[in-house]
Amino acid sequence: MDMDLSWLVGIASTALAAGAGAYVSARLGVVHADQAENNRFRRETAEEIVVSLTKLRDLLRDVQNDRNSEQWTVPVITAYDTIDDARHRLPQRFQHLRQSVRFALGEAVGGPSLADLGPSSEPAELADYNHRWNEYAIEYIEMAVDSIREWRDASAKSAPNVRLPGFDLWLAKTSRHVTGSSAT
Repeated sequence: MDMDLSWLVGIASTALAAGAGAYVSARLGVVHADQAENNRFRRETAEEIVVSLTKLRDLLRDVQNDRNSEQWTVPVITAYDTIDDARHRLPQRFQHLRQSVRFALGEAVGGPSLADLGPSSEPAELADYNHRWNEYAIEYIEMAVDSIREWRDASAKSAPNVRLPGFDLWLAKTSRHVTGSSAT
């Protein structure tokens, strides 16, 4: 009794191909879901940072007319905390962001840039208004917001390549101020 088992080979190869296809499809689905989740986290993180930096920019725009230092404490601490919370998601080229924002604010308004370091019961005094440094701080924060939006909107592949120079480097590269030279 000779039995033709060729049908069994056909069924086995079909089942194997279907199983392999299901496995590959599932793996690609997981990878795609992970990428979608990472993109969502990046967009949410970017929006949180943009909102906090926009509040600081708005305060800088009005600092000449409104010299109330108490209004700076919460937005400054919120911005620093938001940046710290996002540090693990930010591209390597953005790791200086908190320090750069602190430097920009420090040059423009002085004490409030250190709001996270002092007792919250005593708001820090605003430095004397200096139009030049205030404008530099506004320009830097606007540039940071633009870079963060670019990072938010970039593809997963190109997002890590978005650049944001540090505040001091930006000052030097744009000939606004060179470290060691006079601020006047």
